[in-house]
Amino acid sequence: MHSSESSPSTPPSKVSSDALEAPLLPLKFDGTTSSPRMSPHRIVRNAVVILLLSGVIVAASWILSTLPDPDSDESEPKELYTPTLTLIETQPLNYTIPKLPTSLETYEYELSLINSAKVDIKITVMYWSLLCQSSSYKTLGCLRGEKIYSAFKSAADRGVKLYFLQDETQNHTQLINLVSSSPNISYRTWNAKNWYSGGIMHQKLWVVDSKNVYLGSSNMDWLSLSQVKELGVGITSSVVGGMAVDLFDDWYTWAGMDVKTVEYFNTEYQVTLTTPCWSHHLLDTSSYCEYPFPKREWSYDRKNQRTLEFNGNSSEFYISRSPFEIAGEDYTADINGIISTIRSAEKTVDISVMDFSPTSEYDDCWFNKIQESLLTVWQGKGVTSRVMVSWWAYSDIDMIKQMRSLVGMSYGGVEVGVYMMPGWNMTNSTDGIPPVGVPVFPGHSRVAHGKFIVTEERVNVGTSNYQWAYFYDTAGTSFNTDHEETVELVQQVFDRDWESEYTFGVEEWWDVYGEEYELVEKVVE
Repeated sequence: MHSSESSPSTPPSKVSSDALEAPLLPLKFDGTTSSPRMSPHRIVRNAVVILLLSGVIVAASWILSTLPDPDSDESEPKELYTPTLTLIETQPLNYTIPKLPTSLETYEYELSLINSAKVDIKITVMYWSLLCQSSSYKTLGCLRGEKIYSAFKSAADRGVKLYFLQDETQNHTQLINLVSSSPNISYRTWNAKNWYSGGIMHQKLWVVDSKNVYLGSSNMDWLSLSQVKELGVGITSSVVGGMAVDLFDDWYTWAGMDVKTVEYFNTEYQVTLTTPCWSHHLLDTSSYCEYPFPKREWSYDRKNQRTLEFNGNSSEFYISRSPFEIAGEDYTADINGIISTIRSAEKTVDISVMDFSPTSEYDDCWFNKIQESLLTVWQGKGVTSRVMVSWWAYSDIDMIKQMRSLVGMSYGGVEVGVYMMPGWNMTNSTDGIPPVGVPVFPGHSRVAHGKFIVTEERVNVGTSNYQWAYFYDTAGTSFNTDHEETVELVQQVFDRDWESEYTFGVEEWWDVYGEEYELVEKVVE
């Protein structure tokens, strides 16, 4: 946690040795000293005064020693470890493009986090699907999920406390079974629909022993470990761990609160919305209530970033939060972190995200803040952008139409690519585009699921798709930094995928697939 730490005790000022020497007394002729005769009462009184003064000096010295030194950073949370920052990737099995040599596998990293745990594990979860549902899935990697599940049990058996924050509306049968296996496993559920008109727990955050952190796109699903492209960051740091624990604890608190909501008319989006009573949208109304989460002495945001030496290189960073009601005044809202990253660019902006659209089937709001930011930096500073979206069995053709429109409005400043994971149309999806031929892969697989931005100087790795609901009523987060090594590596990830045979220019994609999938989507509807 971000507790203030006192500065080292300041030693009291040294008194000159000359001042401590008693005055020389006159010598009597017989060689002894002489002095005025002092009464016993005066001796006692002087002794008491000296003792009192000594006590005051000691007390004052102690008080001063507990105050932070205004000229030092000692009052900030101290880093207790050597901070490390690593990219964490899943490149699906049966896929020809490998991860970066310096990246770690999501499965291996998450397993190592669990196995290394000594005190506690805290994780936010959307849904659970770690176990093999069919023996035929073993060749596709479902045993990776089984090992993660078993590792949770083993951690609990050796005394580690496990805390899960789970979306209430999603499948968590496997979690309930896990909880029943050990008194060391606890969970709470959060239902966005109790607080908003919609939403979900979409944040993917792991914190182990308050020092090891995973933040990224990977779900609690064996598919995220073997059949879906994922990107996240792995961090070892007591400072970052403290921030992540604060975020988890705030969500855990929220999940245990009584529902207090207000309906109001949002003038920006011209719709009536439901929101928690402490929302900043209600600040000037009688419906506003007090922010329910702790106000910490040390919090960091995009205007007050923390500095650490990750992998030996000094860098600034912060963790954003979504929605606004979990961010409050002390933290950066996720959408503001994304926009800030874009607007800070001087040369290039590259974005990879699964869904990116100003409209969606889940809400009635027009939300084009990210598109506007891309156009603004192009018109104002000549910053060029490349946007890579994903196409899979559950994609909306309207997203492609909006991306074509964005390219047209930019007059060459924005390029859009559509990434199609091989096998995307060979899944047994029952609520998306029907498969071609006999299904080979499970539903909700074979897609690029990562969400990140990289500029020439900064990187934002997060959990949110770029649609209105993800920033208004859905739980999400991102890690934002100018760490040079990480910027370079994320740029390599983007370039690798952009230049692959699986990415098509948006107009090229439309010429080949547009009419076909527009018709297919109408049939599915």
